[in-house]
Amino acid sequence: MHVQTTRFGSIDVDDDELVTFGDGLPGFPGERRMALLGAGGLPGASAGDGHHSLFWLQDADDPELAFLTIVPWTVYPDYDIEIDASTLDGADADDVSILAIVTLRPTADQPAAC
Repeated sequence: MHVQTTRFGSIDVDDDELVTFGDGLPGFPGERRMALLGAGGLPGASAGDGHHSLFWLQDADDPELAFLTIVPWTVYPDYDIEIDASTLDGADADDVSILAIVTLRPTADQPAAC
């Protein structure tokens, strides 16, 4: 599938690699098809085993909608989450990834970008 983005230009993503959120993300109702794009490791972190700790969750239908996400345990080793198995729609636990959307708060010396 050909996905047009405002951040990364035109990218090709296999249809079977799209992540589908049937109810949409909170605050973004409706079905959303997203591509999960590796964004590398945390700045200053060692190369490790080559796995990404940062990802872009890019909407496949809206070129402007993308979220920077992180594997939460990379910055909060004691991060704990309880998941109701019924919300996984029968998905195998090995096919589930936990990501947190990164939120940046502007400071007095670094105002929000417009």
